Amino acid sequence: AALTRAVSDLEKAIATYRDGEAGLSAYYAPDIIARIPVDDLDRDWREASAAMWPKSWLAARRIRRLLGSYANVKTANPATDLALLRKLQATHRAIEHNAVAGVPLAFAGLDTDCQALTQHLQTAERLRTSLDDRFHETCVMELMIWWRIPRLRWAKRGAGSWQDGGE
Repeated sequence: AALTRAVSDLEKAIATYRDGEAGLSAYYAPDIIARIPVDDLDRDWREASAAMWPKSWLAARRIRRLLGSYANVKTANPATDLALLRKLQATHRAIEHNAVAGVPLAFAGLDTDCQALTQHLQTAERLRTSLDDRFHETCVMELMIWWRIPRLRWAKRGAGSWQDGGE
C-alpha cells in the first residue's frame, strides 16, 4: 500500500515537472536544472531590475545570457524562468527522494513508467495474497496433523471407551 501511494505521488510529481517545463522560455536538461544557482541568479536579476540605466540594461543582459548558457541558447527570460526553475528543482528533488527510488523496481527518475510500475505492484500484491492464502491453508493442515498424531496411538478398546494404544 505504501509503495502504491509512492508510485501515485511519483506520477503526480512527474506530471508537475513536465507542466513546469512547458512554461520555460528555453529547454533545460533535467540534470542542468538541478545545478543552476537559481537563488544567486534571482538576486542578481532583482538588483539589475532595481538599478539605474545603463547599469540595469547591462546587468539584465548579462543574466539573460548566463541563464541562456544553461539551456544552450543565446538568451533566456529570467523574469519567467527563475520562478519555474526553482519549482522544478524542488519537484526534481521530490522525485529523486521518492520511496520508489529506494526499492529494486524500474525507477528511472523523470523517465519512470508509472503505469508499468503500478501494474507490477498489483501483480505482486495478487501473488502475495495468493501465497498468504496457501501458506495459511498449509499451516492449518500442519496444525491439524500435529494435533492428531499423538491421538493416532489411541485405540478403541472395550465398549466405547478410549484408551492409550501405546501402553
